[in-house]
Amino acid sequence: MWAATAVAVVVLGLLAIAISRGIRRGAEGLPPQRHGNLALELTYTGGAAALAAVIFGLGLWFQAGVDDDPPTDLEVAVQGYQWGWRFEYPGGRVVASEPGRDPVLVLPVGQTVTFHLRSDDVIHSFFVPAFAWKQDLIPGRPIDLTVTPDTEGRHVAHCAELCGVDHARMNFAVDIVSPEVFDRWLATGEGAGDSPGPDVEDPS
Repeated sequence: MWAATAVAVVVLGLLAIAISRGIRRGAEGLPPQRHGNLALELTYTGGAAALAAVIFGLGLWFQAGVDDDPPTDLEVAVQGYQWGWRFEYPGGRVVASEPGRDPVLVLPVGQTVTFHLRSDDVIHSFFVPAFAWKQDLIPGRPIDLTVTPDTEGRHVAHCAELCGVDHARMNFAVDIVSPEVFDRWLATGEGAGDSPGPDVEDPS
């Protein structure tokens, strides 16, 4: 953004100078005509090309960093289907939608979680507003999403892609707890993840 702003300031400034001089010279009559200035043309062409190369290089460097995922502490398989969610944890624990009850995705705070997302019927969308991220689930194209929850609490989440008649009911909750509580829940199913029902509210 700073590089683009600098380019805009220079270009608009030179344009303003050219316009003001043109207006002044027009009032004085036609100025002496010149065929061209090779040195000046090479300078501004080379300068613009160099600046574009720098901005392009910065873009590549930044984009490469965006795609680097940190080491994963926990992997969760997420399946979206018409019309519900299924979350499978290491060790075989599974949480899934039930009639009248939204599933709860339990996660440990401060740990990096990779979701393996998939859909077997239509396009769904895994959307947790608290994560500031939305990822579409496209049939036949499994995709991974990595997040690191940093605050304990319960958050609402949804399917954000119109996926059929009961799309509006395709909700779930995310319960972010301490690692100790999470380990106990993963082993026993107790201490977290109680279903809030279909009308869960986000306390944040």
